[in-house]
Amino acid sequence: MTKREAGILLSYYSSGKEARRALESLRREHFRRVSVIHKPADGRITTEEMPRLRNLLLGSALGCLAGVVFCLAVFGFAGFSLGGVGGYLTLALGALAGGLFGWTAVGWLESGVDGALIRKHERWLVAGESVVIVQASAERMGRAMALLRKVSTAQPAMFAFHSSRGRRGAEEPEKIE
Repeated sequence: MTKREAGILLSYYSSGKEARRALESLRREHFRRVSVIHKPADGRITTEEMPRLRNLLLGSALGCLAGVVFCLAVFGFAGFSLGGVGGYLTLALGALAGGLFGWTAVGWLESGVDGALIRKHERWLVAGESVVIVQASAERMGRAMALLRKVSTAQPAMFAFHSSRGRRGAEEPEKIE
């Protein structure tokens, strides 16, 4: 699923506390493309998203480990038995390449909610209001809606927008001539 095929779910709450509970609930169910925008009474807009840096660092660490294992599997321990610098240099380059690959892969896979979408909706919030934005496939959108309905005693106002490009069997509109 690409960013353009993802549907969008907007869930409006009258309190930031309920919106944060909704975000935590979605995190527990492994929704990665989630954001909360809150506008308190002073009008200063805040945005809360998934902890991206932690995931990037974890991806880099796993990539480094994979790079080291790859170098050991391909080149073996031959470079280390002679005590030369070449083996360690190969190992370091493998770790660096793996770390960069892990950082890039996680950044690409966990892209979060589109920044343009956040900017588009933050300007429409009134003081004291919060919105949870979820980008997910049509299959996961129903699960997200069910989770968000359970978070608060007062039902949030929800709006779901689905991309017709992401659905199978979506028909083109009929042309009238």
